[in-house]
Order: sequence, then C-alpha cells, then structure tokens
Amino acid sequence: MGMSLAVAPPEAAGTPLSQFLLMLPPALLRSLAGTATGFLILFAAAMASPGGCGVGGGDIKLLLAMAFYLSWPELLLTLLGGCLLGIIGAAAARKTGAIPFGPYLAAAGACRHSRPDYEP
Repeated sequence: MGMSLAVAPPEAAGTPLSQFLLMLPPALLRSLAGTATGFLILFAAAMASPGGCGVGGGDIKLLLAMAFYLSWPELLLTLLGGCLLGIIGAAAARKTGAIPFGPYLAAAGACRHSRPDYEP
C-alpha cells in the first residue's frame, strides 16, 4: 500500500530552456553571455544619452561582434580600454564635441586579442 515517488535525474530538472543550455559547450555559453552583456551595456548607454545621440548603432554592432568572440569579463575590459583610449584621443585632439567611439573600441579589441597570454 506504500507509494513510491519517482525522482527525475538532475538533467531532467528545470525548464526546456535550461535543459537546452546544459547541452551547449561552455565556450558558446561564455560567448552568449558576453554578447548579452555587451548589448545591454551599450544599448543602455544609447537610450540614456540625451536625444539618443550618445552611442551609435554601429558601435553596438561592433561590440556585439567582438563580444561573441570574447567572454564577458574580457568584453568588459575591452569596453573599459575603448573608453580610456577614447578619452585619451579626445584630449589629444582637444575635441569637446562628439567623437566616434568605433575606432577606439576596435583598437582596444585588437590590443586585447594581441596579448601573448590570450586564449579564446
């Protein structure tokens, strides 16, 4: 008269999305996390800027392409490097208006990729 409870294996727990994500390789998950992080950061910056003229769509697309290659911590370092290079470039040019962010972001990504200890 006793009832036995069937226990599902750990792989079967969760939603179908979590089951799907468990099947993906870790490198792809890091790339997807980096892509989502980069998009959210620059999209938030674009929406927060007055008049929507702070960060352009090309900057967001460039960061998304780099984010798919880098993991999210490397992406944050690349974004920080791009900001620092942009500040240095604007100070060197003595420019106070809008400056293109894409070249500085690309230079920071190239510096990040060219490090000797870098492993994608």
